[in-house]
Amino acid sequence: MKDNTDAVQRGYALHRLELYNWGTFHERIWSLAPMRETALLTGANGSGKSTVVDALLTLLVRTRDRTYNQASGKGRDERNEKR
Repeated sequence: MKDNTDAVQRGYALHRLELYNWGTFHERIWSLAPMRETALLTGANGSGKSTVVDALLTLLVRTRDRTYNQASGKGRDERNEKR
């Protein structure tokens, strides 16, 4: 049996996300910096939580496999890279 203590961690690690003119995040650069740590995104309804998740999806998921604002249940066409 192999000891996993020497295993190399692979995958993505988010250092910083900057949003500008993306959904409700406009007029200035909005930054999130979890610095490779676990982060919890909280806020009131309509505050932009799903918008932040959509920005991450844009960076990490192929266009054909991506569905924006899944929490709303409104479908694929509600939001795209241009709006």
